[in-house]
Amino acid sequence: MSGTKKIQAMIIFTLTGHLRKLIYRVTDTRYISMESKWSRSVIIKLVIVAVLLVLVATTNLFSNAFMMLMDRDNFIPAESSIFSFDPFEINQGSSNYWIYGQDSKNYYYFSYESPSPYLFISKSNDCPVFNRQDYTTWCAAQKGSEK
Repeated sequence: MSGTKKIQAMIIFTLTGHLRKLIYRVTDTRYISMESKWSRSVIIKLVIVAVLLVLVATTNLFSNAFMMLMDRDNFIPAESSIFSFDPFEINQGSSNYWIYGQDSKNYYYFSYESPSPYLFISKSNDCPVFNRQDYTTWCAAQKGSEK
């Protein structure tokens, strides 16, 4: 399981626990007001938790935000989005930056070069020998913009 998926699983587990507590409070008669079984604040909290669960389950928003918070040198390529960028190989050294990543359209390689710190190539490329985890096989790679 990649680091991104582990972070998503931890966030989902935490949010699910909070949702379980809210449901318990809604169904426990000690927390029900006399006027309504569903108070406005409980409904708002349930909606917020539901929206967060959907974002965590369907996007990479939280794992990418966490990655960028943990290491200020991390960034999302300009051609991608914080919602869709998926780093599938991460440096295991003292700094946890992405080495290879992908989104729905492109593969990305962090090249460490200062004017353009990453390369990208379309997923629908015509390279004769293509390996997504070896940028030297990327026959039509383009330089990315500056961070």
